[in-house]
Amino acid sequence: MATRSIFISYARKDRAQVGALSETLRLLGNQVWLDESLTGGAKWWAEILKQIEQCDIFLYVLSRSSLKSEACTAEKAYALDLRKPLLPVMVEPVGAASLPADLAQLHIVNYTHSGQQGVIRLVNAVNGMPEAVALPSPLPQKPPVPVSYLSQLGRQARDARTVDEQILVTSKLGAVAESDEDPEKRAEALAIIDDMARRHDLMAEAEHQIRIVKERLHAFPARPQPPQPPEAQQLESPEPELVEPQPAEPQRAEPQRAEPQRAEPQPAEPQPAEPQPAEPQPAEPQPAEPQPAEPQLPESARGPGQMPPTPPPAVVREKKASEDERRRWLVPIIVCGALLLLVLLAVCVWAAAGGLAAQGDSSAAARSKPAVWVRACRIR
Repeated sequence: MATRSIFISYARKDRAQVGALSETLRLLGNQVWLDESLTGGAKWWAEILKQIEQCDIFLYVLSRSSLKSEACTAEKAYALDLRKPLLPVMVEPVGAASLPADLAQLHIVNYTHSGQQGVIRLVNAVNGMPEAVALPSPLPQKPPVPVSYLSQLGRQARDARTVDEQILVTSKLGAVAESDEDPEKRAEALAIIDDMARRHDLMAEAEHQIRIVKERLHAFPARPQPPQPPEAQQLESPEPELVEPQPAEPQRAEPQRAEPQRAEPQPAEPQPAEPQPAEPQPAEPQPAEPQPAEPQLPESARGPGQMPPTPPPAVVREKKASEDERRRWLVPIIVCGALLLLVLLAVCVWAAAGGLAAQGDSSAAARSKPAVWVRACRIR
């Protein structure tokens, strides 16, 4: 197949993916041009439009950044005006709702994973592109040089003379640096702010505003990247011949921990000769099956590794109710016993005190008796 000239239109943020993409196309024998081929001193926009006019295939690198890029949009519009074969190649997931009308009706090559499948899709798409037609005569009007919002702010910053103009431009640059998720645009906004800070005619109020913006940007150095939108719709037509089915990994079944059942026999214990799995016979209880009314075996009577059977909830509730009833009656009994002991102790103390008093009276009477006898003798 003859060598074909391919023009690649991309955003600066997708430079890493574009490098691998262009190298793959060169290895396939194509002539690839992108704006890295510009030489010093060349008029970059005029050279880009010239290469679009001379290319055989216009390859549009589709991403969220390229959809926002004014340069990529202008290049694509000029290629469509020249009736160039347009090949969109997606390097990151993009929702179908965000696609413009000129891309939504085209077959989009999925190159989000630059593996074997991605290369095969890219080769098939390039080989299937139609030949370029002759340029229209006269040529359509060439698009103007794309001027970004930051370029406009840069000119406003250089032309600002009054304090109100300088403060307004500083505020806009600070808002761009805080809100823009592109690190290159953020760095460009900070560079314009630094250029303003070095101006000799900078007003004091504007200098104070610049200091506030820089402090705020240092406090919040970068905004987090937004989450990638899920691919609700496949942007690429299915290609059955390129789909490699992945073998399904067998799911390992995790063993479930068996819970002891009251009416089910234990697997390690011997089964009776005639088991009744549906209706257990109350007259012939199975020795291995724990019954709610039977007491639990002591630990010495259990087999090695055998866990005690879990009592049923009704038995547990009844046992707990009986314990609560015992505790409710135990407290009054203890109080009554303590009072009775106190009464007995008081009686004993009182009796002992009475005995001592009686003994003292008898001793006093005994001591006074000889004196009375002696007095009586003298009288006689």
